[in-house]
Amino acid sequence: MTARIRSRIFVSFLSIVLMATVGLESKGAERIEQDWCSSVVVRPDRRQQATGKCDLVWSESEVAKKAGVVLMGGYQDVSAEEDRSGLPYCGGPYTHQRNAAYIKSIRALRPKGEEPILFAHMARSDLVSASHIQAEGFRSGFLVKTKTPISKVAESLRSDQSPDCQGACRWAFRRPDHPEEGPHNFEAATRAIDSSGPGPTHEEVVYYVSLRQPAQKIKIPHAAVANLTNPDYRSWRVQRYKRALGEGGYDAVMLNEKFAQYFGGGVDYWLGSSTCLDVSRCTGKPDTIFSAKPDDYGFAEYVAGWVAFARDLKAADVPYMVRTVPHPWLTNADDPSTPEVNEALEIESVLEGARLVLLGAGNTGPTLSISDWERDLSESGVRILPVDGRCGYAKKVSS
Repeated sequence: MTARIRSRIFVSFLSIVLMATVGLESKGAERIEQDWCSSVVVRPDRRQQATGKCDLVWSESEVAKKAGVVLMGGYQDVSAEEDRSGLPYCGGPYTHQRNAAYIKSIRALRPKGEEPILFAHMARSDLVSASHIQAEGFRSGFLVKTKTPISKVAESLRSDQSPDCQGACRWAFRRPDHPEEGPHNFEAATRAIDSSGPGPTHEEVVYYVSLRQPAQKIKIPHAAVANLTNPDYRSWRVQRYKRALGEGGYDAVMLNEKFAQYFGGGVDYWLGSSTCLDVSRCTGKPDTIFSAKPDDYGFAEYVAGWVAFARDLKAADVPYMVRTVPHPWLTNADDPSTPEVNEALEIESVLEGARLVLLGAGNTGPTLSISDWERDLSESGVRILPVDGRCGYAKKVSS
């Protein structure tokens, strides 16, 4: 990359967080009606209209005709024999076999002569869902630990008198209205964690918690947080990805990134932290947040694990895609606690090995345009598709 791009752009961490949030969420007064301002379609297999009939937003024929890249599925997806839901629900069952049937139908409808659609599975290497936790080979040592037991988190929620709680918030591993067997039931997963040592118990791990619905007073985990620096976890998960490619018919897996949740500067992302003193005062009202402070697992550790995971995928011949923004992660995302490592350069090395990089146009830095980044990254061998999260998620306007 050129010296012009390499010049450091120093901004405060608060500015970084604001750009990372506003750049992805600010949609303006009127939405531009197409996913990511490009041929990328996001989760067309899981997004239903508000009709109560499980009708998809996109028809299969529309996706087949207009899409170039389809990001589909989710972090809960497992093999059919591992699916424990046993119940019909919108978007389900969350299995690779169901996804394969969807992909097959789209490919059959693709107009002749058009370039094949690139299908990528939206897996989350940083999260372990309840179904994955109960799968063969899982070990509790794969998870990020915390010194704040979940019983203390539950106590804090019970005593939360903020407007969104008023003493009514509770922690649970399953909501009362959810079935005992289902994709959102974490009770069985806690037993699997406790029986799969050596490692932390379910009381001692960090969970990913949804705050998407303030009216929902019972807070449940969506997943447990994985320790990407653990080579045994990476080996187990990479093999599951490799198997998923065959079962689901995907062309690649998404190597998601959550840099903003770990990058330092005193801004934290867990219940009870400085940005989330109570449920009503979670800065920016994030959709999801950590249940407690991770123990010795910060930005440097997360990036090191993320980079190692990408290299493990490459070694196993598992193609991956990345969606990220260039600023600050390719400019000044260097952790001072690791003077021997430049995290920005490490992140860029992962992009160079990707099948495709969806590069966000929202955060390009104060002096560079998305065209500058596209040109310079392409010179380094990175295949780029510019996207813009400010467009929102909606149907494409007919031209």
